[in-house]
Amino acid sequence: MVMVNQEFTIKDIQKVLKCTNGKITNINISRLTAPGENYLSLVFKVDFEVSIDNGLSKTISTVAKRIPKPANQDGLRITSLAMKNEIRWYLEMVPLFKQIANEFGIMCDYFPICLGSRFSLDPLKTFPDEEAILLLENLIVKGFKNEDRYVGFNLTSSKAFLKTIASFHAITLAAKFKNPKMFHKIKQFMDSLPNPEPPALGCFNPERLVMDLMLQIPA
Repeated sequence: MVMVNQEFTIKDIQKVLKCTNGKITNINISRLTAPGENYLSLVFKVDFEVSIDNGLSKTISTVAKRIPKPANQDGLRITSLAMKNEIRWYLEMVPLFKQIANEFGIMCDYFPICLGSRFSLDPLKTFPDEEAILLLENLIVKGFKNEDRYVGFNLTSSKAFLKTIASFHAITLAAKFKNPKMFHKIKQFMDSLPNPEPPALGCFNPERLVMDLMLQIPA
């Protein structure tokens, strides 16, 4: 029997976690981010206590992303689509990026490990509902932490971020010129994403500009 100590309920979350190499004995669930810091999702801290051989145990620290309760059907459609695309990103695109990076000797450690996902409690559903989950490793245990987004970073950290972002984009360029077949898969994924709503007249939208430029890259 699995003991669950939680502030919030996530049905059958123990069935989502993959590769435990043991038996889950306890689950602790709590909010990870403050209200308003959810970016179209609810973010939870979920720690799994796992019993392994010789009476030993280990803790698997994860982050669970869920769809927030929508105010209306339009809200549910938007958040469900965002969840579907994020799950697809980790299941389809991240392995592809790692494969390309490995071919060209680029270190590809940009992504947290995906530990499981589901669209619904109903395995036949192909679109996320309110029981959808994306389960990722909790990077806090590796020394990462959330900083105040209103403060920003110092020059040294900013240079490190830019260097990492540049190497990330280099993977896409390497695929474009050296492995067109893989690049086509990346472009297909981008093409499958819905276009965002156009900004109000006179409102500059840098995200839309970048997306439009990427979609114009010839396959």
